[in-house]
Amino acid sequence: MPVSTLFEITITMSDDTTNRLVDEGFYLYGFKAVNSSTGGGKPLVWFVTDDYATSTDITWHDEYQAYTSRREIIPQGTISGINSYDIALGQTLTVDNISGTGTVGGSPGSSRRITVDNETTRPFTSGIAQLNHVAAGQSAKATPLAAFPLHGRNLDFFTPVEKVLLMFATAVIETSTVVEQAFGPGLLVDLTGVAQRDVTYDVDHGWGPSMPNWTTPVDSLTLLTPLLIQQDRSLPTPA
Repeated sequence: MPVSTLFEITITMSDDTTNRLVDEGFYLYGFKAVNSSTGGGKPLVWFVTDDYATSTDITWHDEYQAYTSRREIIPQGTISGINSYDIALGQTLTVDNISGTGTVGGSPGSSRRITVDNETTRPFTSGIAQLNHVAAGQSAKATPLAAFPLHGRNLDFFTPVEKVLLMFATAVIETSTVVEQAFGPGLLVDLTGVAQRDVTYDVDHGWGPSMPNWTTPVDSLTLLTPLLIQQDRSLPTPA
């Protein structure tokens, strides 16, 4: 197995901004992009925390799980009742039971994709989950990045994308909830080819830096699916 890569985003804020966010009940939200062969995917809340400070580190590894759920993908709905399995790029989760359970097989690293193969005639919701660590003193946990339809006798292919959307908001929304519009000002941070980025936030002036080619400001009410769900319908390259 290849050695996993640690990724990190550090958010820096002034004392005044930090105090105002805490006093006014703001939460820090994170979403992560996914590339899939399947249409109809929707982004999910990857993490939410109120445990932030003047310097906050968000870290994650390129370690994944594949999941299935019998929950339908509906706006504001939460994907729960999850069957999740540790999986590596190049491997396949074969779903062989109407409960959505299955087994993982294949050669790690043989491709850049994760496959979920539904051998039943029952439709599911599927996707990949990834470990993240935000709050100090709490262990990392894997939470789903997005939700996609998985029809009976069909395959879904997924490729992780190292882009993270950060957002402060006062709304209270659980992880694994379908969210289609930004509910606060956000910043899409691209870590393609790098392992670390530094960003800033000011409660009145918003996110920074605004000029680099690796950040994209996201206004409130912006549609999130085009930003976070990429589509690749090409066939996988044989190992």
